[in-house]
Amino acid sequence: MKAVLVIGGTDSSGGAGLVQDGRVLDAFGCAARLVVTAVTAQGRGGVTAVQAMPRDIVLAQIAAVASLGPVAAIKIGLIPDTATGALLAEALPRLWPQAPIILDPVLSASAGGALRGGADFGALWSLAALVTPNLPEAAALLAAPEAPNRRAMTAHAKALRARGAKAVLLKGGHLLGESAADLLLTEGSGRWFSGPRLPGQRRGTGCALATAIAAGLAQGRDLPGAIVAARRWLRTTWPKAAVPAGLAA
Repeated sequence: MKAVLVIGGTDSSGGAGLVQDGRVLDAFGCAARLVVTAVTAQGRGGVTAVQAMPRDIVLAQIAAVASLGPVAAIKIGLIPDTATGALLAEALPRLWPQAPIILDPVLSASAGGALRGGADFGALWSLAALVTPNLPEAAALLAAPEAPNRRAMTAHAKALRARGAKAVLLKGGHLLGESAADLLLTEGSGRWFSGPRLPGQRRGTGCALATAIAAGLAQGRDLPGAIVAARRWLRTTWPKAAVPAGLAA
């Protein structure tokens, strides 16, 4: 069984964060290794508190995971501050130089409320094999209006990749329409992934997608294949695994 390291925050509602990461990895037959960067309080009113973990606690968790053996992929979610990002950028390549990193640049919660102050991900941006922002996150990262169509999505993906990202998967779920389209932009090429929009509003979908992609890479799929498998899993399984409707705002 391949192990995947997931780094991020806890979500007291259970709708996103490390709890959801564990569910996804279990569904894909991967072992979860966890590093908590922050504890968040989230409920029907959105985010009410965020507490970043002290540096020594984060380092101790990383060392504990390293003692268990290799990890085949790394997914990073909530990074509460620049100092934590710098710590990860120094430690991860040293301990797991071959493990692809999926960076999901979480800035706010689906239910409302900021989770990170500022949008500078530092050296982690260029270390990641893939970054997976949604449209509001891309707009915040670029200090630009949110992309209203595919043409603007392409421009945003190019601008994000120009900042040093090896590949960008810009998630288009916030666009209006019956289908949901994501854009993968790598060096010299782009590819659209489209499919029926999931019914209703679901918390933690972006988190789950990034983790599912990490699982696919850990199991030997190439990047497009991992994305296809992750999107297929979301369409067929996610409605059954989603959090209660009352928390899906």
